[in-house]
Amino acid sequence: MASKALPELRFEVDFDSPSPAMLSATVGIDRVSQRPSGTEHRDITVFDSEDERLLRAGIVMAHRMAAGQGEWYLAAPSWQPRLPIELVEPLGTTGSLPAEFVRMIEPIVRRAPLGPVAALEQDRRGYLLCAEDKAELAHICDEKVIVTRDGSTYRRYREVTVQPMPGMTSQQMESVLDAMRGIAATQVEQFPTVQQRLGAPATGRTDFPRTQPLRSNATMEDLVSAVFAADLWAITALLLDAGRVRHPHVAALNAQLESVKRDLRGLAHALAPAWRQKVETLLEDVPLERLDDATQVALDVAEALVTEIRAPKLGDIANAEAAPLLLQRAEQAAVIMAERCGALTVGSTDQAWEAALGSAEVLAVSAAVAEPVLGKPLRKIARRLQAVTEHLRACSSQWDQSEISFDGLGVEEAYMLGRQVERVRNSSANERARFVALWPDRLDELRRLLSKAKRST
Repeated sequence: MASKALPELRFEVDFDSPSPAMLSATVGIDRVSQRPSGTEHRDITVFDSEDERLLRAGIVMAHRMAAGQGEWYLAAPSWQPRLPIELVEPLGTTGSLPAEFVRMIEPIVRRAPLGPVAALEQDRRGYLLCAEDKAELAHICDEKVIVTRDGSTYRRYREVTVQPMPGMTSQQMESVLDAMRGIAATQVEQFPTVQQRLGAPATGRTDFPRTQPLRSNATMEDLVSAVFAADLWAITALLLDAGRVRHPHVAALNAQLESVKRDLRGLAHALAPAWRQKVETLLEDVPLERLDDATQVALDVAEALVTEIRAPKLGDIANAEAAPLLLQRAEQAAVIMAERCGALTVGSTDQAWEAALGSAEVLAVSAAVAEPVLGKPLRKIARRLQAVTEHLRACSSQWDQSEISFDGLGVEEAYMLGRQVERVRNSSANERARFVALWPDRLDELRRLLSKAKRST
C-alpha cells in the first residue's frame, strides 16, 4: 500500500563512491532517469570579513555562477525578520556587492573589509525513480562539492537526498535504503551547515551570544558579559531596524547609547580602565542630533563591546560572585546619598543639591547593573531611585546665571525674562521644600528594600 507521508532521506556519501544500485524488479522500481532540471554546475564564492564574522553570526553571503549567469546570494534565517531568510540579486555591471546587501549587513560586519574567504565547486545531479507504469516514485539529488580555501582544496563532500513521492511504498523505500547501505552511505537527520563544511574560523564563537538569565551565584565575568551582550544586541537591532524600515529613530539609538554609558558607570570598578575610557570617549558626544552620526558611534561602540563580551578583563574579581559584591557597592553608594540628601534644606546651595543628585544617580546605576543577579528587590529599588532622581532634577536650578543676559533686550523683553527666571526659581524652591519633607520616609523605604535585597543573596 502506498504511503503519503514517507520522510525525506539524507545521506552523506564518500566522494568517489559509485552510484547506488536503485533498480529492483522485486519491489517495482523499474527505471532511473536523469532530471535535466535538477542537474547543474555552480561555482560559489563566499564573501566575509577576515575573521568571518558573518558566517559566525549564521549569515552566508556569496557570489554564485551557473550556466554563465551570475548572482549575489544572502541568507540569514536566524536573523528574521530583520534580515531575509534568503535574498538573490542579479550580478550588476560592475560585479560589486549590491548596495542593498552592504546596507543590510553593516551592523553585523561593523566596517570590516569584505572579500572572498572560500570557493565551492558544486556539481548537482537530479534523478527520478520510476515504476513500471512510469509513475514517479522518488526524486533524488546527488550533490558533490569541492571546497577551496587559500587556493588549495580544503575538503570534498557528497550529499544525497531522496524525496519520496506519494506513490512510493515502504518496501520500495527499504530497497532504496539497502542500495545506499551498499555504497557505505551514512544516513543523517540534517546535513552539516556551510560553516561546518568550511571549518574554522567560520565555526568560531559568534559575536552575538544569546543572553540567558543569570544564576543567583553568577560571577562578575558572567554579569559583565551578559550586560554588554544585551547592549550589543539592542544596538544591533536598532541599526538593523533603521536600515529595514528606513525611518529616523535617532532618539531610540541615543537612548540605547546612554544605557551603555550607564552600564559603564555601574561596572566601572570592575572594568579595565583603558577599555572603559576608550568606550567613554566614543560616547562623550551622545546624545547626537543626526541619525548618521549616532549610527557611526553605535558601530564603534558595538565593535568595542564584542571584544569585552568575548573575554572581559576584570582582574582578580573575574570569578568573584557578583551579587554580594554589587550589593556592597550599592550600600556604599546609599550611605553617601543618605548623607547628602539628609543634609539638604530649602536654603542649601545649588552645589549641594547637585551633589545629592549625583549620588542618587550613582546609586541608581549601581542598582541597574545589579538587577540581572539580584532580580525583584533591585527592580523595586530602581523604581524608587528613579522617583528620587527625577525629583532631585526638578530641585536643581534650571538657570545658569552666567547664561542669563539682559543685554540688547527692550524693557518689556527684560521684564518677561526676569519674570520667567523668577518663576523657575520659585518652582525650584517649592520642589526643594517638598523633597526635604518627603526624604525621611523615602530613606526608610530604601533601607528596607536594601536590607531585603541583602537577605536574598
